[in-house]
This record gives sequence, structure tokens and C-alpha cells, in this order.
Amino acid sequence: GLTRENIQNSLDGRLPNSEEPVVVTIQLGMMKRAHIPGIEEIVTRINSLEGRNSYTKETIAHMKASMLDEEVRYISFEDAHTKGLTGAKYGQSNNPEHTWGIYAYNKGVHFEEKDEAFEASRGGSHGVGKIASNAASDLHLMFFANCDANGEQHLGGTIQLIEHYYNDAYYRSTGYFAKLEQTKFMPYENTYGHVFAKNTRGLKIVIPFLRESFYDEAEVIRA
Repeated sequence: GLTRENIQNSLDGRLPNSEEPVVVTIQLGMMKRAHIPGIEEIVTRINSLEGRNSYTKETIAHMKASMLDEEVRYISFEDAHTKGLTGAKYGQSNNPEHTWGIYAYNKGVHFEEKDEAFEASRGGSHGVGKIASNAASDLHLMFFANCDANGEQHLGGTIQLIEHYYNDAYYRSTGYFAKLEQTKFMPYENTYGHVFAKNTRGLKIVIPFLRESFYDEAEVIRA
């Protein structure tokens, strides 16, 4: 399901006037924990979580154990001959033309193409599927690297925790890898390591702390 969801999202983002096929390169590998953007803050947040029942206590204990590994599994999905996301430099805007803001910060919402035939041919929306990548991670963590038509490169990400108390304030469960400027989120320019690099137009999904049961090349190929 994870593999198919990400392939479908890439197909939905294909260049409408291109005769080139959409290509999705899938990479399984190991990476150093220290190279994951924002990992120290993630560790601090997870350490502040408190379980209220047996399920959340077990989940938090698993996350705390997983986050200590010096090397972690990951999977990435990098597409080519796709549009990528637009308007990243504007961050959390309300402009329907800026697909970065929709993809990065809005759950249950997807961008609709002006071309009705092209829109109808798409396989789905960025709804429930938007958290499929989070669910594949032991820390419920995912990143997305974008390169747009102008060659501008940005990195975003989300983590799905539970509501928690941290530094004298209460926080909701969804966290964003973003800068807070005044009242809106803004993305980081992508200056991170090779696993997170996206140098050609399109989108790259990176899931660190990949669940052990998902680290299966044969199953990925079959999907």
C-alpha cells in the first residue's frame, strides 16, 4: 500500500504535455540518525510524550527505543517527468495555485487541475494517503524534497505523535518541519545530505526509521 500510494501520487503529478513516462526510483538503505533534519527536537518531543492507555504507552515505548539507533532504515521514492510542487517559497499561503502549501500543511485536501479531463484521470487525492508514509515509520516521520520548474529546492516534513505538554504549552499531534514566520509556516531551503537531495524537477519522499517489516525489496518490487 505504501509503494502503490507513492507511485500513484507521482502519476497524479505527471507533466500533462510530456510524452516521457513518469519514472519513480525507489531506494532502500541505511542512514545515520545524526543526518536526519531536526532529529534532536524530535527526540525531545518524544521524551515528553505520556501514554494514557496500554496502546499509547506501548507505542511511546517503541518510539523511544527506536529513536536511539545510530543507523536507521529508510525508504525513498523519487519521481521524474513530474511537475513537482509549486509556490514553496510562499509557504503556508491560501493561493489554490500553490500546491506546496496544500501538500505540506493541509490534510484531507488536494489540488484540483483546471483541465477537467486530466483531473478525472488522476487516481486519488492527498487525503488519507498523505499519512501512509508516516505510518510506515517507527517514529511516524516523513520528509518530502521538492524541485520546481524554476529549479528551486525545498524540504518539508511531518510527524504524527500524540497531543502532549512541552515547555509549558500544549501541542497537537501533527508536527511540521518548517519555520514559523509571524503566523505562517515557511519551508527550509534544501541544503541537506544526499538522501534528502532532489536536484531535478519533481518530488522525493523520504521515510526514516522505516519499520522493519517494510524493509523488504521483494515486496516493494511486487507492489
